[in-house]
Amino acid sequence: MKLIDVYRQYKEKYENYVVVIKSGNFYDIYDDDTKIISYFLNYKINEINGLKKIGFPLISLNKVVYCLEKQKINYVVIEKIETDYEITQKKRFSNNLYGEFVDKLKNYNDYNILIEKIAKKLKAKILENDFENKLNEILKMI
Repeated sequence: MKLIDVYRQYKEKYENYVVVIKSGNFYDIYDDDTKIISYFLNYKINEINGLKKIGFPLISLNKVVYCLEKQKINYVVIEKIETDYEITQKKRFSNNLYGEFVDKLKNYNDYNILIEKIAKKLKAKILENDFENKLNEILKMI
């Protein structure tokens, strides 16, 4: 069974949780869960064939869990024990904010990509004579 299939199996049961799965020396997070982790911890979302994924080293798990707990977001941590995947950590909040953050961050990755493109274009124009004027115009808009 592929790791994404394990994720989907657990996600079906824990739909309002961030599902974190151990994969070798890393933990992986997929789909909408990536937006939450990227927003709070500035981890880069990788997209391969339409699948969003964040991977982080084992030593960062406590930081991720702490962040989720601080924001009152339910989570489960899944690890392979012998031949089966099992929950090794789980936190459930009565006032879980998972859905609220997923809704607010619906276009988060798309906006980040757009912001990166804008920044790249601006950096390419730094040496132009009217750059400062253009930048000031942009700053007035925001």
